[in-house]
Amino acid sequence: MKITAIKTSNFLGARDVDVKLAKPICLFAGKNASGKSSLQEAVRMALTGESVRVSLKKEYGRLIAEGQTVGYAVVEHDGQQSAITLPNGSHEHTGNDRLPAVLPYVLDAQRFSSLPANDRRAFLFGLMGLRTDGDTVGGRMLDKGFDHLKVDEIRPHLRAGFDAAHKEAQSKARDAKAAWRATTGETYGSVKAATWKANKPAHDGNRVRLAREELTRVAEQIERGAAEIAVMQSAAARQAQESVKVAGYREKAAKYAGIEAKLRYDESELKKWQA
Repeated sequence: MKITAIKTSNFLGARDVDVKLAKPICLFAGKNASGKSSLQEAVRMALTGESVRVSLKKEYGRLIAEGQTVGYAVVEHDGQQSAITLPNGSHEHTGNDRLPAVLPYVLDAQRFSSLPANDRRAFLFGLMGLRTDGDTVGGRMLDKGFDHLKVDEIRPHLRAGFDAAHKEAQSKARDAKAAWRATTGETYGSVKAATWKANKPAHDGNRVRLAREELTRVAEQIERGAAEIAVMQSAAARQAQESVKVAGYREKAAKYAGIEAKLRYDESELKKWQA
């Protein structure tokens, strides 16, 4: 942005200012209470419509020079014009180009420093056009030659934000150091970790041979046992089939007495009817 002219009327101590700016840098000098800070506030309000001296719009009347009822500030820049009128706080901007979103931070340095850490980070990343989502960061890590397995592991934590990823990394670091101590009996050290080697345990060849023989014997027992189980399962299946048949026979046998009694009754009735 290039400011080419500033004009104010009854704006705090800048009662009547009309300057053209033809040089890249312009320095305003004067005694105390001569209107230097008022001019700065006038430029800020004309460009942004915001004030740092009063917090409420209904208090804009306090920005008018003493003894006056109206005031204004006009700033010409880049072939456009921005203005503020007091005390109603009417803010106008003529031109097709929108003012930069970072302009309020340029005109008020304390505004950026008062932001929370996460908001400052988001502001700077947006200003530089950087993306910080998990997929973008993961892709850049892969481009730099990082292990893709580790990138895939950290990518979900990056989606939750850098703070969440940082806490997760701290947790894993603590777990890794605890595992180191449990394994080595020593306190973790990044230098000695690079050269540390486990003590080679004593080796008894005879015990290894006996263990292998025992392992072979057990494997043979398992194989024989599996074959026996298969035989028993087959026998159990046949027995289950026979049990079903026996149950059917018993059901039929239980009906025999009733059928026999019915038969005798029907035969006696038949004889009567035959007679």
